Amino acid sequence: MVRRAPIGFVTIPSAFALNRNTPDADTHSVNADVTLEQIRAEYIVGLAGKCSSLRAAVAEAPSRGAQGAIDLAHRLRGSAGVYGFSLLSRSAGFLEDMLERGESAAEVAALLDEIEELCRLAAVPAPASQSPANGSAVERSSPVDPVS
Repeated sequence: MVRRAPIGFVTIPSAFALNRNTPDADTHSVNADVTLEQIRAEYIVGLAGKCSSLRAAVAEAPSRGAQGAIDLAHRLRGSAGVYGFSLLSRSAGFLEDMLERGESAAEVAALLDEIEELCRLAAVPAPASQSPANGSAVERSSPVDPVS
């Protein structure tokens, strides 16, 4: 049974309740004040670290193997896509493919430079004219992806 929660709260079924010993054990309300933009902003803050980790893993690939770098590129590909950074996601996907094929270090380094630039650009706020009024088009608020 799911009960309705006040506006501003999300109701979670009992399988996810944090404390089953409460009088309201079949549901647990969680404050939903955290917005998608706040979560996205936290992701953007962490992008520089993701790029640094990726570069370090690529640098270690000749001695340790490329699997660690492939895994990091794959994760960046997916997470960037989820947060609306499609160019970054595609570039990380290209890097993943290049690493799997064992492409030259120079080509990999050039693509890593591009990925780091895209991560840097992701932190640059979009001009007000590109920001969606209702927040529904997350990708359009990013200077990394062109507005179509």
